[in-house]
Amino acid sequence: MASDAPGAATGTAGRGEAGSTLVLMPIAVLILLGLAAVSVDAAVVHLGQLRLSDLAAGLARDAVAAIDERAFYEEGRIEVVGERVLQRRDARLATLAQDPGFTDVRCDEIVVIGDQATVGCTATVRPIFGVVLPGGRAPTQVRAVETARATPG
Repeated sequence: MASDAPGAATGTAGRGEAGSTLVLMPIAVLILLGLAAVSVDAAVVHLGQLRLSDLAAGLARDAVAAIDERAFYEEGRIEVVGERVLQRRDARLATLAQDPGFTDVRCDEIVVIGDQATVGCTATVRPIFGVVLPGGRAPTQVRAVETARATPG
């Protein structure tokens, strides 16, 4: 009978290949875990960029909202009160500084011209798994520039 031959049912024909797949499975799992760690770190950097952009947009809106109301209503001109802008910036930066994923957060570029404010922020985003993987992602510098314009109403 042909089915009584060694290895006939498995197709290995007795070459000692049984169980070779068992050795490949841990390697495949390690590769999948490495790819998952890389994708999580990329998502963390992207989220950091979005949060920094949100911070810059909020500061630009704050700068536009910090106008001198007396000058606006009595004289019809837009004049930004710099102290209010800097106080709001410091409060927002203090909140973001508590996040362990960010280091060196700065929003030093605040430019107000007429009814428009532009804010530029930079930060360093730390990856979660990049520090433990060989050749992993280093902390990444991100930058965001946002503009807001005051509109009547």
